[in-house]
Amino acid sequence: MATIALNVTYQGQPKKFTVNKSQTISQFISQCLTSYNIDGNTFSAELYHNNNHKALDSASPIRLTNLLNNAKLTLKVKKLDLNKEINVKFISDKGTVVKKFTVATTLHDIVEQIMGRLSKPTQLRILDLVIGYEKYLTTTLGSLVGNANNVVIRLEYQKSTNERDALFKKQQEANRLQLQEMQKRKEMEAQKRHQEEQEKQRLKAEEAKLKKVNKNVSEVSEPQEDAEMKDADEEIPSTATESLSDPSTSDVGAHPGLEPASESAASDSDYVYQEEPVDETPKLYVPSSKPQPTYQNPDEDYNMTIDQAKTYQNVIRNSAKRSKKIGVDTKKPSKYFIRVKFPDGAILQINFLENVHQVKFGTLVKKLDELLIPEFINTYNLKIGYPPFTKLNQSFAMNNELLHNLQDFQAEQVVLIWELSKESNKAAHNGPFLNNESKDLVIKPSDELPAIKLAKHRNELPSNESTKSKGASGGGFFKSKSMHKDGGDEDKDGEKKKSKLPKWLKMKK
Repeated sequence: MATIALNVTYQGQPKKFTVNKSQTISQFISQCLTSYNIDGNTFSAELYHNNNHKALDSASPIRLTNLLNNAKLTLKVKKLDLNKEINVKFISDKGTVVKKFTVATTLHDIVEQIMGRLSKPTQLRILDLVIGYEKYLTTTLGSLVGNANNVVIRLEYQKSTNERDALFKKQQEANRLQLQEMQKRKEMEAQKRHQEEQEKQRLKAEEAKLKKVNKNVSEVSEPQEDAEMKDADEEIPSTATESLSDPSTSDVGAHPGLEPASESAASDSDYVYQEEPVDETPKLYVPSSKPQPTYQNPDEDYNMTIDQAKTYQNVIRNSAKRSKKIGVDTKKPSKYFIRVKFPDGAILQINFLENVHQVKFGTLVKKLDELLIPEFINTYNLKIGYPPFTKLNQSFAMNNELLHNLQDFQAEQVVLIWELSKESNKAAHNGPFLNNESKDLVIKPSDELPAIKLAKHRNELPSNESTKSKGASGGGFFKSKSMHKDGGDEDKDGEKKKSKLPKWLKMKK
């Protein structure tokens, strides 16, 4: 819900307000003063919840407080000290200025003293509130911030539709250039690895030649062998086979480059996947325009006998009969890897690695809001990325809940779906939804995702010993059971050790 209903009582007169959760307490107080016909330029007020002696922080947004829907508040009014000074940090395209102003100073006077007279239409942004230039004369500083001692004001020039389109194109061009630089860097690294591999092969060839020369020198220096030994050597078959099986023998010199070539071919065919270092810096994976290659299983993976099909059927039938263990305490996650999917195909990776037991749902929402473009804040919903795609309840109570206590966050890896709420115009927004120019965001192409990396190099991954032995025997993933003439098993011990199931079927014990 983007709004909340609050009940306010002033001098025994109750009133109900429906306000936006993105508003600050100070903005809500101004709305209350207007409703009760109290001059906000002369009086200030504070809001108290449940008769607490401590007033609500006027600078906090309502969504970050512990207020629930239909909460009861008390409004206490006191005369405004017109001589009170507030530290104003004024940010514009010319720089940052820090200056003190009284609470009775209008926004027009603040802008005129710092910027002078402006020729273009402007707007001031104070927290989540945007004030147009036509309200500068009638709005005072005290009516916006109340009893606050400090405030940050940003001056912005109002942009036309053409300027917004130009800004969008500029962001798209920046993304494209960054992806091009990353691609060039990868190509240079691949070329460097290729050169290093060629240098290793050259060094191996030189080493083989050196061994051959040393062998010839040693043969010349040795005494001449007996005739009987020569006859015995002549009866021995060619040592070409031995040179293939034992690369450390002296016959390697007679076939230079034979064994090193086979070793390099084996090393090139085995792709080694290296995991990226994990940190808490958010990562954005931008969808790539290139088509992703798909891996096709070899035909031998699908060879199956009738006995193996029956075994597979029994395994599926027995798995449905297993009783779930009741009363077993599950271990809470020690870290969180949260992946958020956006409608434009972008994927945001957010990690929590330290003090996970203290992370609240509001911390995740706040981290997400810091990376969103301002116009999409508080206009979205979050859903679990697995069926039945449960929608998360974004409320004040939910923000104060620890992730460890939420049923949907009991695993380290969580997938969420980000979507615009029904109130917003979905058809008008095709992305991007994240601020790609943020310094706290690492941007990568989508083909850098670990799953896509492994799928791309799946046919290059090294095979385990069981796959090699079965491939050598020509049985694929399955191996039929041979029978004696009398109908008995050929090798019962081997049958117990070797699994009847294919490699891709792994059942939990």
